[in-house]
Amino acid sequence: MIIATKQLDYNALKSYANNLDGIVNYVDKTVPDWARHLKFIVMNQRFYTAVHLRKTLTLPYKARMTLSDKLLEDVRVTGVVSKVITLKDVLSCCDKHDLGEMIRCKLGRESNS
Repeated sequence: MIIATKQLDYNALKSYANNLDGIVNYVDKTVPDWARHLKFIVMNQRFYTAVHLRKTLTLPYKARMTLSDKLLEDVRVTGVVSKVITLKDVLSCCDKHDLGEMIRCKLGRESNS
């Protein structure tokens, strides 16, 4: 399963204990702007965060369940949940020159249409 990041700010997550829409927006913003259109990454990041939020013992049980349930609304996980790969890992394995060419080609096609 590909996610944006494994680094979670638990203090920030706890600050959204009473703001259900805020936590979804916060988690979505952990996905870089350039990858946010890839819904599977956004959904995987929500799932990953919800699972780790449930393990956070510094929040009351009811708050953890409410927040994680909100994060999991309409989420469909893509990939194998027992294997987590970050975007950084994916980018470190690709040829940067070829990736740049692919992006320039795509941007060139979009500007011509």
